Amino acid sequence: MTRHLAVEWGPDNIRVNSLAPGPIYGTEGFRKLGGLTKAVAGQDKLIPLQRVGTKSEVAHGVLYLVSPAASYVTGATLIIDGGHWLTGANNLSVMQALLQKSARL
Repeated sequence: MTRHLAVEWGPDNIRVNSLAPGPIYGTEGFRKLGGLTKAVAGQDKLIPLQRVGTKSEVAHGVLYLVSPAASYVTGATLIIDGGHWLTGANNLSVMQALLQKSARL
């Protein structure tokens, strides 16, 4: 959708970008994923930067996208997850745990 809208609205000088945050400490999503219990259990070590993100780091990504430094950026998804998307999908045990947890919800 981000790319489609960037192409559609670009001629009107409207830039469209999105953010894809990973596990961010202190958010509802982080709590639903297990919060500190999971981080303490070593799941944060699966992230290449070996820690979860902060709300400030997400805010910095937003600031970049709305700043003049990104004036020629459109149709982009800024992934703020410490590299987790590079390795997370390859971890079968984590995927199975998420499936089991969502089945209980």
